[in-house]
Amino acid sequence: VTVMSEAGVDISHHVSERVDPYLNQPFDYVITVCDHAQETCPVFPGAATKLHWSFEDPAEATGSYEQKLIVFRKTRDEIADTIRYFISQRLTLQRMGEAEQFGVALHNLVNETEVLASDRNRAAGAVFFIAQEHHHSIVVLFKYTFYSSGFTLLRSLFEAYLRGLWLKYCATDAQVKEFIEGGEPPKTMIAEIEAIPGFEAKTLSRIKKDAWKTM
Repeated sequence: VTVMSEAGVDISHHVSERVDPYLNQPFDYVITVCDHAQETCPVFPGAATKLHWSFEDPAEATGSYEQKLIVFRKTRDEIADTIRYFISQRLTLQRMGEAEQFGVALHNLVNETEVLASDRNRAAGAVFFIAQEHHHSIVVLFKYTFYSSGFTLLRSLFEAYLRGLWLKYCATDAQVKEFIEGGEPPKTMIAEIEAIPGFEAKTLSRIKKDAWKTM
């Protein structure tokens, strides 16, 4: 927790979990990060690719508190460097270019578009604009290999997108007014969105279930 806090990442609320609930979920990659995990990690039927990155386990470090911190920092930095390289090999220039083009096309589509003046449209438009800005920021950060900073915006982007949908299509007039005055959407926001036509596939709730903790 201490060395990650030094890097600007708060993991104080993270806990270890059993892998059993995830065994049958689809994954593009399953990555083990210590030799013991590689030997004991169960088979993930839904994993397209399984990789092993061998890092020194800092939990086995000995010595004083400061000496142990040095080992934890070393492992932290090695993992960060490996992740940066891993992402850079998969975020090709073509895919980055496509993401940039999407952002530009989206901006051109909605910029200065006239909409009916109402509290609902103003509130939804404001949070959709935040989502659009986060998308653009993530693309720029990834382009210049600031991956950690880019990932920290994913949750905010997803949350802004959900709020925009809920305000536009689900919220009552009273809820819109309450939101503008500083209120929060209900915990049933995703369920309400997925009850409207076009969202019945429940993709949003799957993203929330499978990826929320990693955002």
